[in-house]
Amino acid sequence: MINRSTSTGRILLNLGCGMCTPPGWVNVDGSWSARLAKKPRIKLLLRATRLAPAYITETPWNPDIVVADLRRRLPFADNEADAVYCSHTLEHFHVESGKRFLHEMHRVFKPGGICRILVPDGLEMVKRGILQPLSDTALHSVVPRVTGRAFETINVGVVARPKSLVGRLWHMVNDIHYHKYLYDEASLTALFKWAGFVNVRRHQAFESRIPEVNAIESKSRASDGSLCMEGEKA
Repeated sequence: MINRSTSTGRILLNLGCGMCTPPGWVNVDGSWSARLAKKPRIKLLLRATRLAPAYITETPWNPDIVVADLRRRLPFADNEADAVYCSHTLEHFHVESGKRFLHEMHRVFKPGGICRILVPDGLEMVKRGILQPLSDTALHSVVPRVTGRAFETINVGVVARPKSLVGRLWHMVNDIHYHKYLYDEASLTALFKWAGFVNVRRHQAFESRIPEVNAIESKSRASDGSLCMEGEKA
C-alpha cells in the first residue's frame, strides 16, 4: 500500500491527475503517458521510431505519478485518505466501472473524509443545445439524441466494438480516453449515496470542504460547464 502524507499529516489523493500534479497530493493516473514517464528509455525509443503518437512521447509527464488502473482496486488501505480530488475522470468509465470506483473511494476514506468529483454537466449541455433531453428525469446515456457536433464536443468514442483485430486493439488502448457516461446533479448525487457517502451536495469552483482545494483546482476545468459534487464518509 502507498502511504504518503502532507506536512500536516493529511493524506490527499488526486485520482486521474493527468498533468496536474501539485505538491502535497498523491497524484494517481493510469494512462499510457503516465506509465511511459517512468520508462524514459522506452519513451525515447517510441519517439525515435514514431511508433506512438507525439502527444504521448513528447508531452512531459511527472515521473512521480503513482500509476494505477482506477477501474480496479485502489492501491490504498482502508480508512487511509483524508480527501480525494477527481476532476473529469469518472465520465470516462462505463457504468459498472464508475460504481466500483466510487465504492473504492469510499473504502479508502477515513470517517469524515471528503470526496470531490468534477464531471461535465449534462443539464448544462442540454441548455446549450448540445444534447436534447430524453425525459424530465436524470440524464444518463450520452448516446441518444445528440445534435450537431455533439460527439466531438462531449468526446464520445466508438460505441460498438470493432470487428477487426487491429480495430479491437486500437479500441482497447484508446477506450479510456473517451466519455462513456454523462451525469447531471440528480444522477451523480444518487451515485454518491449508493456508494455510502453522506452530506452530498453541489459546490461552485474553489468552494470546498477540502482546505487544500486551491492548490489543485483550475478555473478552466472547474467553471466551464462542469458539475462539481462533494460527499463525506460518515
